[in-house]
Amino acid sequence: MKKTIFKVKQFVCFYLTIPMFIFLLLVSGVGVMGKALIEKSPEEGFFNFMEKDGLLHSSDSIINEPTSPEGSFPIVAKDMSKDYNILNSTSETIDEEELLSRSLPYKYTSDGPMVLVVHTHGSECYAEEYESFSTADTDGYHGFYTVNSSTRSLDCDKNIVAVGEAFCKALADAGIKSIQSRIMHDKDDYNTAYANSRKTILEYLKKYPTIKYVIDVHRDSLGEDGSEKIKTVASEIEGSAQVMLVAGCQGNGVIHSNWEDNLSVNLKFKKAMDNKYPSLSRPIYLRYSRYNLDLTKGSLLLEIGTCSNTLKEAIKAAELAGECFADMLLE
Repeated sequence: MKKTIFKVKQFVCFYLTIPMFIFLLLVSGVGVMGKALIEKSPEEGFFNFMEKDGLLHSSDSIINEPTSPEGSFPIVAKDMSKDYNILNSTSETIDEEELLSRSLPYKYTSDGPMVLVVHTHGSECYAEEYESFSTADTDGYHGFYTVNSSTRSLDCDKNIVAVGEAFCKALADAGIKSIQSRIMHDKDDYNTAYANSRKTILEYLKKYPTIKYVIDVHRDSLGEDGSEKIKTVASEIEGSAQVMLVAGCQGNGVIHSNWEDNLSVNLKFKKAMDNKYPSLSRPIYLRYSRYNLDLTKGSLLLEIGTCSNTLKEAIKAAELAGECFADMLLE
């Protein structure tokens, strides 16, 4: 009897153990499968995240919006050419069509130097070469400008004098004789620079009666909202800054009888640039001032690049502007 009971217990245990064993195997299998899914899913999600968000995030935040080092401003490249010719800060009404229809005040002659290039602010210089944060030519960040960035230099191989030399060389290549004064009229006293350059211009006009066009070549400085520095970029010309003509106007206490003749030459010069290099020139800036432009009917003030442009970019713009000025004279 005891043996029978023992066999029954063995039978029951055996048949109870089999389903329990199967159950445990199933549970274990689900666990393994579940673990495999748990490990696989985050891995797929991670790479999808990187492809969809990570690279875009890197492009947007690191390249296009760099964090400025303390005490610095990001340099932003902008094409500042417009679909109008004059930025008029005066109350004068300008008849552009009439001014453009006028003949040049002085016809081209090969008798002697016809163009004088001077630098009232001869120590103006440019940014050091830097590695761009963006591959875009415009509207991208191109380095940083700090409070310690130099805006002045007495080295004529690095300042605006080098840019004026490039302008004169372009004239020479076209067969037009010119003279460049390499005097830095702001060297000793910035406040007397225009008085100093006026004396220089008068001396050259007396010594060389063939000089009819006087071009005062400067470097501009642009900022935006106190948080950015702007480098001008001619978007259709690789590696070139932009230029801007500044024209004086009589009125508001300013005596400048030649201003309309000057403005006529400005418009013709800008037209020559627009026809050949549409993005090279910014609008002419007209304001109540003289800037020594009253000394001849063919006097101009030409800003080439800004303090955030490199010297190389400014020289490129000067070469193209000189080429266009020659085109205007020889037309």
